[in-house]
Amino acid sequence: MIEGTSSREPKDDVIGLLEGFAIQHNINTMLMPVNGRDTFLITTHTINTSGNIRITDKWMINVGNIGYDFRSERITYPSFTFIRDLHCWEMNLGWFPEIGAYTFMVKVKPSTLDFIKIPYRRNATGNFDGFGF
Repeated sequence: MIEGTSSREPKDDVIGLLEGFAIQHNINTMLMPVNGRDTFLITTHTINTSGNIRITDKWMINVGNIGYDFRSERITYPSFTFIRDLHCWEMNLGWFPEIGAYTFMVKVKPSTLDFIKIPYRRNATGNFDGFGF
């Protein structure tokens, strides 16, 4: 090993990538009359995870809300936001695969000019929402 370098095992790298993630479990119930009898129903039962993965000092990926819905027996699809640090500016590209949409934004980093934003949105049918501030 060269002096001044650190050796990290691949296991440590994967665990380090997932440190920014949180896991949520939601279960909602309801007591309701069915055929003249009070019945206990589960209305929502999901498990989700979301978080950030820092790829480099300048690149980060935000993974939003991937999980499983036990009641409807289907995967809940995530959204992805790719974030690039451009020194005084920040670029965001958001992708929502379940609905076939994406967003693109370049903005000034938090400072006195952080009200300047140039968003661009387009959905799966190709409609253009345009630029806005």
